[in-house]
Amino acid sequence: MIDLFVIGSGPAGIEAAYEARKQQLTVALASVTPPGGRSTMGSLLPSKVWLHAAERYADSHPRAGAGAGAGGAAVVGEISAEIAAQQRSWSGDLAGELERIGVRFYRAKASISSPTTVALQSLEDGSVLEELQAGAILIATGSEPRFSPTVKPDGERIIAPRHTQMMKELPERIVFSGGGVTSTEYAAAFARLGSKVTIVTKRRSLLPRAETEVSERLADYLQSRLGVTIVRGSPVQEVKRDGDLVQTYTEGGGVLESDYAFIATGRGADTELLGDDVSLQMNPDGSLTVDEYGRTSEPTIYAAGDVTGAPLIANKARWEARIAVRAVAGAAIPAAMLRHEYIEAVYTAPQVAQIGPVRDLASGEGGAAAGEQGHLEDGDNDVAVLRRPFEAALLARIDHADDGLLKVWVQKSSGRILGAAAFAPHAAELMAPIQLAMQHDIPFEELSAAPFAHPTLSELLSL
Repeated sequence: MIDLFVIGSGPAGIEAAYEARKQQLTVALASVTPPGGRSTMGSLLPSKVWLHAAERYADSHPRAGAGAGAGGAAVVGEISAEIAAQQRSWSGDLAGELERIGVRFYRAKASISSPTTVALQSLEDGSVLEELQAGAILIATGSEPRFSPTVKPDGERIIAPRHTQMMKELPERIVFSGGGVTSTEYAAAFARLGSKVTIVTKRRSLLPRAETEVSERLADYLQSRLGVTIVRGSPVQEVKRDGDLVQTYTEGGGVLESDYAFIATGRGADTELLGDDVSLQMNPDGSLTVDEYGRTSEPTIYAAGDVTGAPLIANKARWEARIAVRAVAGAAIPAAMLRHEYIEAVYTAPQVAQIGPVRDLASGEGGAAAGEQGHLEDGDNDVAVLRRPFEAALLARIDHADDGLLKVWVQKSSGRILGAAAFAPHAAELMAPIQLAMQHDIPFEELSAAPFAHPTLSELLSL
């Protein structure tokens, strides 16, 4: 018997294996993919390569994008080659590290046949290869795309994120179904490279989890600076092909024609591994219900990452995995680890980033106000919103980002930071000191007293 069996090799699974060895547990890991997992290899890594390539190209060709044709095809070829190289390198490094620290890795499909038993099945014919006993099981199977029968990829002209690494040309026109993080990041990349981009979303704004004002800043930027068309409040009913032409039908009878369509309409927890004899409590969205330590309704089974529900982000997955493994090992878990304060980021340029329940905070901010220089003023409630003036930061001016936005919500009675949101270059990095303060209950007044490096965006917190 081993101490811990991990199912899944994405951010949560890999982190769980690393933490288990640190805690001197014997550990095995099974995955249907090479180390790295579906989310990293099929979406996270490719999207960031596309974004970085688009930024580099825009920097060297500031007047126009690559556009369609031979030039665009060459750029897409370079991007595809870089994605493949990064995937090989990252997966190889992970495999080597797992072997070095003594993790038994199985390239197989795993299913849970009892609270302490994992059955390994062949990827070729589904036959049972082996059954292993474990003191605890950690589910880190992540999430998978959700498609409707009429809005789904064909892998050629109607694509999903995983297909972008196989593209041979840059679309002249591309329509994105969905206005979430993945769709928005790819839309920004394609627009920078010269494609005519349209985003169609059923919601009234992009990025459903983002603070509204920050989301609107990004939408304005995409439209005014990158030429993106955003169709709001218009659910996509059907996407179909007619040769090389793709037609996207929206509710109300609208039809958008393009060369390609990109489908990113949502993801759901992957719980296929649960056997008939194992029943775990689930949330209404189909994700697994867990306590603060990642323990499911079955005491020996834990879960971490996308399979536990939103937000579907890698840093949450890794942090949950650390907590769960420490709980399995009976190790100390610092109180700060259990705060579950996660930075959510959209890696467009500029970026969107936030931490805390900012949508709820923003909905009630009318009772508090901030002066022109960001000083807190009394309101009708105990929450004040602090706006930091980007034009006062030298680095923001150097980066031509003095129109950026940073909002921090503070509890006036205690000075405790409740949340923050930003639209700016390096916004995700700007959230880091705020995250630390939130986890350790450092009042905003103390955070703002720190002598941050100059010039940096972090010093916006101390201006």
